[in-house]
Amino acid sequence: MATQAAAVDLLMNKGEFEPQVALAVAEAVAIIMTETQVVTVPVLDSRVAALDHKIDLVESRLEKKIDVVESRLEKKIELAVARLEKAIAVTSATMKAELATTKAELVRWVFVATVGSVFLQGMTSAIVNGFMRH
Repeated sequence: MATQAAAVDLLMNKGEFEPQVALAVAEAVAIIMTETQVVTVPVLDSRVAALDHKIDLVESRLEKKIDVVESRLEKKIELAVARLEKAIAVTSATMKAELATTKAELVRWVFVATVGSVFLQGMTSAIVNGFMRH
């Protein structure tokens, strides 16, 4: 109300308005200012501050959710790695056992082939010697 009185005084003294005209102009300006809801810098600053606060809250919540998801994924990855390592160990053991069996079988076949070769060589020599004596 003090502002309106100052405006009426300014209109009457400097603008040389009649008191009733000055009062009407001041009231009209007051009504227009009230209805237009002019946004002042302090009001805008408070709204921006409130928005900043909301953004900070959302960011904090999002970071927490990201941390939870990251933790879950790390656990899943660790579990998958452990399973793969176990599967690799089992497969490696199986392959080593099969390789040992294959080596043993190969040694037997080489031995049999060597014995057979010696036997055949001896037989061939005996046959050749038998033909040469007659």
